[in-house]
Amino acid sequence: MLVICAWCEREDKITILQEGNSAEGVSHGICPQHQQEQLAEVMKLFPPKRASNPKRRRRRRK
Repeated sequence: MLVICAWCEREDKITILQEGNSAEGVSHGICPQHQQEQLAEVMKLFPPKRASNPKRRRRRRK
């Protein structure tokens, strides 16, 4: 089976991720470059939350 990057294919480039018996067909994956780009996009949309400091918590009123 031939595994190619779906994002590269969309850009009219071919990046082969894994080669095998081509008679089995073609499958899609993601290359390291596009994986980094997608991760950066996700981090921009959903930034990691800062850990809260337990010492700065307010005490509950009784």
